[in-house]
Amino acid sequence: MRQNLRVSLGAVVLALATLAAVIFALINFDQRTRFEVVYDGVAWLDTDHGIQASRVSPNSPATRAGVRPGDLLLTINSAPVTRAAEVARRLDRAGLWTQVRYKLSRSGEEFETRLLTAPAEKPLATENYLRIVGLLYLFIGMFIFIRRWNAPRAVHFYVFCLVSFVLWSFHFSGKLDTFDWEVYWSEIVARLMAPALLLHFALVFPGRSETTIRTGSKLLAVYFLPLALLLVHLNTALKAFVAHRRNSCRQSARFLALHRSLGARRDDAPVDAALRIEPGADPSVFRLRCHPLPLNGCGHHLQARPGVYGGNGSRSRGLLRVGRADR
Repeated sequence: MRQNLRVSLGAVVLALATLAAVIFALINFDQRTRFEVVYDGVAWLDTDHGIQASRVSPNSPATRAGVRPGDLLLTINSAPVTRAAEVARRLDRAGLWTQVRYKLSRSGEEFETRLLTAPAEKPLATENYLRIVGLLYLFIGMFIFIRRWNAPRAVHFYVFCLVSFVLWSFHFSGKLDTFDWEVYWSEIVARLMAPALLLHFALVFPGRSETTIRTGSKLLAVYFLPLALLLVHLNTALKAFVAHRRNSCRQSARFLALHRSLGARRDDAPVDAALRIEPGADPSVFRLRCHPLPLNGCGHHLQARPGVYGGNGSRSRGLLRVGRADR
């Protein structure tokens, strides 16, 4: 009775896991097809000298802009860049088919070049081939499990086939939303666990009788390395996340004093004097975007209006006003 209940519960869990994996694979395929990654054609690396171009793809936007391997990236659109990971985020904010300005250093000489962003090439043919391989794994596992569900190690073999389906069918798209991160980590776990599951299956099939200590030592030997590698991967990702948050907080602190000073004043003349704003200034918008500013966390801007001085007594018609950025 208890054995039948365990088998039935295991079958339900496997069915739900299979359904979830298939749904995730379909959504991932649609997202991977639709989403375009903003691309400059350069593989940027953090080095002791700065952010260096290690490889420049031929016929890419960077090649047409004159970027060469070994160039150091200083700024993007006049904003300093401190880490290679920031380049992708800056390009994503700029959007596709947008002209960006790179300030580079080559052999000690600084220069600026303009680059037109483009969508990154997708290896769809290779990815679709791998998806077919993943489906074959899933079909083989389902066929064996349905025909011989009570055979020794049938569940173990099906779990291996299901993990292999996830490994070959899930592809990180670069959209960086919650679902994309779930796909990324699922693929990482499957990549580490699939070889261990296969080795474990080979060691215990077709049902060898061994002592508990010997079985436990085998499991430890098989799964220790993939679990250790997973912990290393998690630690590296956590360090990168903490470094990004620390950098964002530093930039937030720079703008916080300015934001509070503007919000605390009832007249604009002291603000105009502090910022050295002259009457009749040309229109300009200073956008502070993608920084964790207070209140609602959205970007804010300071908008200058021509021909209107801050001391006119009207808060809504001042030279400077605080508001939300539309973009």
